[in-house]
Amino acid sequence: MDVQAVEHDFEQEQRRWKALNDAGHEAYGRRKHVVAEEKFKEALDLAEKWGKTESLKDRQDVRGWLALSLNNLGALYQAQGKYGLAEEMYQRSLKMKQELFGEDHKEVAPALQNLASVLCARSHFLAAEPMFRKALAIKEREFGAFDKELLITLKNYSLALKRLQRDAEAAALDERIEKIEGLNLQAK
Repeated sequence: MDVQAVEHDFEQEQRRWKALNDAGHEAYGRRKHVVAEEKFKEALDLAEKWGKTESLKDRQDVRGWLALSLNNLGALYQAQGKYGLAEEMYQRSLKMKQELFGEDHKEVAPALQNLASVLCARSHFLAAEPMFRKALAIKEREFGAFDKELLITLKNYSLALKRLQRDAEAAALDERIEKIEGLNLQAK
């Protein structure tokens, strides 16, 4: 098979992957979790196939699609209360993003946050805490200490600290959350 034919086939496969992801998100939005899972799994299978193809496996876009497919399935499993499966998908996605971008890249922060949130859902607050701290540090470096992009991480981290009965630390985060929310109200 010549190079042009391979590229054409890959372009068709890319469109199929995107269509599967879009269909999965649309089904998820309508709470059709069985259909969403089916679509997300098909997209993951396709991305994993690319990841095993010698000519494609080292491409950054292919590895990014694999990480996104893992994350999508993890989010679905978390919404379904399948925390063990969600944790597995999030761990694989995090590893892939760290390999792609490095430990402290802005693309790694959401993966850390997602894994930490599912760990909290499983009552593994101590395991989640360093992930929240690292995600927060990355976001602070990227957006500043009082940007609205930090809110979800701060809120989830605060909840974890409260569960660990570290109320003073949680209160400091809550004050920061209020300040950020106040700044965003003033900006409107």
